[in-house]
Amino acid sequence: MRRFVLPLALLGLLAVTSRPALALPAGFTERTYASGLRTPTAMAFAPDGRLFVAEQAGKLRVIKNGKLLTQPFLTLTTDPSGERGLVGVALHPRFSSNRYLYIYYTVPGSPPHNRVSRFTADSNNSDVALFGSEKVLLELNNLSGATNHNGGALQFGRDGKLYIGVGDNATSRNSQTLNNLLGKVLRLNDDGRIPTDNPFYARTTGKNRAIYALGLRNPFTLGIDPKTGAIRINDVGQHAWEEINRGQRGANYGWPTCEGRCSVIGYVNPIYQYATGDNGAVTGGAFYRGRNFPGVYDGSYFFADYLQNFIRRRDARGRVTTFQSRASSPVDLDVGPDGALYYLSLFEGKVFRMVYSR
Repeated sequence: MRRFVLPLALLGLLAVTSRPALALPAGFTERTYASGLRTPTAMAFAPDGRLFVAEQAGKLRVIKNGKLLTQPFLTLTTDPSGERGLVGVALHPRFSSNRYLYIYYTVPGSPPHNRVSRFTADSNNSDVALFGSEKVLLELNNLSGATNHNGGALQFGRDGKLYIGVGDNATSRNSQTLNNLLGKVLRLNDDGRIPTDNPFYARTTGKNRAIYALGLRNPFTLGIDPKTGAIRINDVGQHAWEEINRGQRGANYGWPTCEGRCSVIGYVNPIYQYATGDNGAVTGGAFYRGRNFPGVYDGSYFFADYLQNFIRRRDARGRVTTFQSRASSPVDLDVGPDGALYYLSLFEGKVFRMVYSR
């Protein structure tokens, strides 16, 4: 069984000089934006341009004007084995006023489990968390001995709700039951309460009412269009297909019966899939709504593959082309307030910035 594992043992062994030449479309350039990160897993921009980056071992770092600050925003004790650890971060849509920041991390224990929490930035120094401000929003189900398929995606939708991607913990039957939160996309209010309009609210009880969609294997990242609210779920495949699914209320994406498209009635097929065999892991995804790229890129969905080292673009008509064919272990993508496209490199511990400059 193929696993999407963050290879800690390989960190630092890939020298920067070994990185192959860039392969971007004409007019685009790529530069290192910041470096010095240790096993970065996810990132999120603040409106003022600061970039918050999660490190798997438990530090949430701040990049300010292209410089990695020495003091972390926060430091947590996590279980960082395999794909566990601090693996998700999102900022409240009104972060500038309420200073709320959300994270997804693995709490050590026997057994361990994943947790979604909200922190508040200090009003006197918003580069650090206010001491004691953690508000636990959701305790996920206990984990088995398998350390892969951990999920970790966090994104706010245009509806103001927090969407959460949770892996199946390498137990595929989890994906098709409403009795646990594994192998699902979840939906919460910003304070952790469960919206009463969630699709399975009346059929479930307790925290299972947070389920928004099911039938997923490892939704490591999500992408939400800031203009239309469209949701994309990047589901890491098993042996054959990587999937990009349209996020739909109450949808069942078919895992483990289906990997990729299938004809089973009631299952929702991916809007795009690509074959990889045992060598692929679809990761970061972001809709482009910035002002730096040419107009033809508006509304395009960019996604990356961590193992195949590419970034591709799916345009508004559904056509897919390669944007960067030699990216370095990309695990997350985001569009900055400056309109540039950024990606996070696990191997190099860097953030790269891509701009149009013709």
